[in-house]
Amino acid sequence: MRTDGSEHQTNRLLRIYLWSRVQQTRVIRLIQSVFTGFWLGILSQSDLDSVDDAYYVGGRGKRLGPIDYTRTDYNKRGLFEWEKKAIETYFPVGGSVALIGAGGGREVLALRRLAFRVEAWECQPEFVDTANDLLVAEGFEPSVAYAPRNTVPAGTEMFDGLVIGWATYTLIPGRARRIDLLGELRTMVETGSPILLSFFTRRPGDPQFPIAAAVGNLARRILRRERLEVGDSLDPNFVHHFVESEVESELAAGGFRLQFFAAEPYGHAVALAVGPD
Repeated sequence: MRTDGSEHQTNRLLRIYLWSRVQQTRVIRLIQSVFTGFWLGILSQSDLDSVDDAYYVGGRGKRLGPIDYTRTDYNKRGLFEWEKKAIETYFPVGGSVALIGAGGGREVLALRRLAFRVEAWECQPEFVDTANDLLVAEGFEPSVAYAPRNTVPAGTEMFDGLVIGWATYTLIPGRARRIDLLGELRTMVETGSPILLSFFTRRPGDPQFPIAAAVGNLARRILRRERLEVGDSLDPNFVHHFVESEVESELAAGGFRLQFFAAEPYGHAVALAVGPD
């Protein structure tokens, strides 16, 4: 049976169309990577902190982020299922928890409702007030205090477990800063105590992140600034996307041993504090 010439031509056009779609996606990703790298390269850390402030809090009623973390209904929604599972599996019932990146109080309130004793810190003063007002309205003592970005107060008490609030870890620029924070948190718990952290993930070998880092580091070399890492991005604020080996390595350097890692439904890990060698 002969193949109709028009059918052959249609199949050929279809193959060209599908091929061009793939190339279009690749070009768009390349442009996005170059765009991201350019801005990561020329924005200072102070600039990036300001973008982060605009994303979460904004000013004059304008917030870049899609979620209003001051909303009472949002902060009363409780733990996400993956958070709840991690807490129930690894944290001692009714124990004490130190939590950084408290936001508007969602996790703090949920843990208090589960009979945990919680001390928390947050770098956005507006969120500190929101969280404490929420706790008082729900019949709990206010327990959220201000702490500068990516820090915990010195001289705090010992706790039974640690929580780094939803995606807070992914907002911290630089492996050294993240490890320093983990090291500070390690001093607040005994050996064997759990820590829960969450983050954005990436696929190993995804080309968009090396391209963004290479472009950004060209500018940062000229400006004599800290180098970007593969995984750094803008979304639209600074975020770092992790692979499992990075999380495991940073936890180990900070005094913890990885126990559980999952990329879905949201990147998160649980680790246990280790003792001195």
